[in-house]
Amino acid sequence: MSFDRIASVLDLPGDEEPTREQFEKARHYLYRSMDMLEMLAMESGLPPD
Repeated sequence: MSFDRIASVLDLPGDEEPTREQFEKARHYLYRSMDMLEMLAMESGLPPD
């Protein structure tokens, strides 16, 4: 999951506000990415912060 993929979910023309569905989808990708990074950090022995 790349940053570009997360950003593209909310890529809206002009000053449009994201729909609830777009917001939820972006939030899902963000939390999933954070979980993956945390898991990789634990596997590599990095401190939790």
